[in-house]
Amino acid sequence: MIKLISIDLDGTLLNQENKVEPDMKETIAEIQDRGIRIVVNTGRDYRSASRIAGEAGIRGGIICCNGSEIYDGEGKQVASHPLPADLVRRVEALLEEEGFILSYFTHSGQYMLLSLQEYRRYSREVLLPLILSHGHSAEKAAAELETWRKELRFCKRQELERKQIYKLNAVCYRMEEAAKRVTGKLVSAEGVTAVCTNMGDMEITMPRINKGSGLLEYIQDLDITLGEILVMGDSENDLPAMLLPGICSVAMGNAKETIQSRCKYCTAGNGEGGVKKVLKGLLEYRQ
Repeated sequence: MIKLISIDLDGTLLNQENKVEPDMKETIAEIQDRGIRIVVNTGRDYRSASRIAGEAGIRGGIICCNGSEIYDGEGKQVASHPLPADLVRRVEALLEEEGFILSYFTHSGQYMLLSLQEYRRYSREVLLPLILSHGHSAEKAAAELETWRKELRFCKRQELERKQIYKLNAVCYRMEEAAKRVTGKLVSAEGVTAVCTNMGDMEITMPRINKGSGLLEYIQDLDITLGEILVMGDSENDLPAMLLPGICSVAMGNAKETIQSRCKYCTAGNGEGGVKKVLKGLLEYRQ
């Protein structure tokens, strides 16, 4: 019997406009009222994830920055795995040498060491071609860029050094070529966890920290076994949670075939009510 649902945000709970469907909150409330705990498990920072969890009415807690920060349902931090400053500097040097632009995930938001003018040029020359290369329309690409811009904060190095950094995001236009070279270097030289998501950005966290480790930490004091957990996601960074032994894994219809083939079940895409179909099915099963 399922006691806990671990749910990704982008490409999963959020629709193609990066929003929670209007009627989703009612279904989530019904699930939670039946005693099933729902926890967000996302690559987003806490500030962004907690806003979306609030909109959706999710009460179980938040695993964010790919397992680097964990919060209970009351908003209390119960685990923290920040990247040490010296490790950040070494990773920066390697990534910048390969032409990557970095953003820094902290408790208070996502930061970049760019001016607004520099970011606009970066959006035009790097992000826009990257999004278009994944088959999105110009309209969809513009919407994605606007969503990312709203999540970002721009700062100087001195301000960033006063913050704990939980995850690094790195992007360049020729992402697949560069990622193949850089991921191996990062893992072998620094031991960090490095994974590429569906949109081509590389996410870097502390060694052995991922969505799977975060989920294990989250349940360590709960009377819940892995066989009583359902995990929903769509990207490579969801696999460490989806592949935990005994987990009931559900891939979104918008996930790559390489993701779907490794999960026990598949549902419809995030633009087709995939999450709601799973939750409704679970409610019917519990009746």
